[in-house]
Amino acid sequence: EADLIVKVANADINAATSPGAVLRHLSEIYPFIELPDLIVADPGQLTGPGVVYINAGARAGILGQPIPVRAGPELLAALGTMTVTVRDAEGKELDRAQGSAILGHPLNAVLWLIADLRRDGLRLNKGDLISLGSFSRPLPIKAGAGATVAYDGLPGNPTVSVRFP
Repeated sequence: EADLIVKVANADINAATSPGAVLRHLSEIYPFIELPDLIVADPGQLTGPGVVYINAGARAGILGQPIPVRAGPELLAALGTMTVTVRDAEGKELDRAQGSAILGHPLNAVLWLIADLRRDGLRLNKGDLISLGSFSRPLPIKAGAGATVAYDGLPGNPTVSVRFP
C-alpha cells in the first residue's frame, strides 16, 4: 500500500487544529510502502470492523529517503494535491490517487489521531513516527515481483521501491 510517514518535531503538535498547524510541528516526511498481512485470501471482502480487528494488517514497511519539512503554504498544498502512483517492477500502473484521498488532506489523519489520543489522556511526542494511511488499495505480494510508489508534486518527486524474493 502506498503510504506516508511523518516524524513529530515537538509535542506542540498536540495543540494543532489544522493541517497547516500540524505541518509546523513535523520534522520529516517519508515516502512509505506498507506491507500489510491482511490474513485473508480476498482483501476486497474486508469490512471496517474486520480491518480494525486485524490492526489494519500492519506488519512491516519500506521507508524512503526523508524529506525535510520546511513548513509553508507550498508544501501544505503539495501534500493535498500530489499524485501518488503505484507501479509494478515493469512500470505498469497498478493504482493512483491524489493526496486528498486520505481524509481530504493527509495531515487530517494526524488531527484525527491527536483527538483520539486526547480522549485516552495520551499525547504525541518528539520523534514519534505516524503512518498517515493508504493512498492505494491493498495489492497482493507475489514472489519475484516488485513495486515503486511515486509521489509526484512533493519536493523532488520522491519514490520508494521494494522487490520480493
